[in-house]
Amino acid sequence: MLLDTAQQSGPPTLSPASAEIIWIATEEATSAAHPQVEPQHLLLALLKAPDNPATRLLAASGLTVEKVLDQIRSSGGGPSQKGGMEEHGPTGG
Repeated sequence: MLLDTAQQSGPPTLSPASAEIIWIATEEATSAAHPQVEPQHLLLALLKAPDNPATRLLAASGLTVEKVLDQIRSSGGGPSQKGGMEEHGPTGG
């Protein structure tokens, strides 16, 4: 959905789906003991968000949480063992 800035009074706000992605990404960063949310946390959040069109698109492309975690680990951007960035959502489960 495109933003119509001419009719908007102020900066755009987050949709509930976007807020959920930010929440999950924040949880990812926190669980990995990272001081800030990085792109890899956002990508993981997109892969974990239930009922999100972007999640379905990424899954249809063959991208999985485990593939992303493996790449993060191999590039030195995450924990060396499974643990810091395991599956969880806004409710912690």
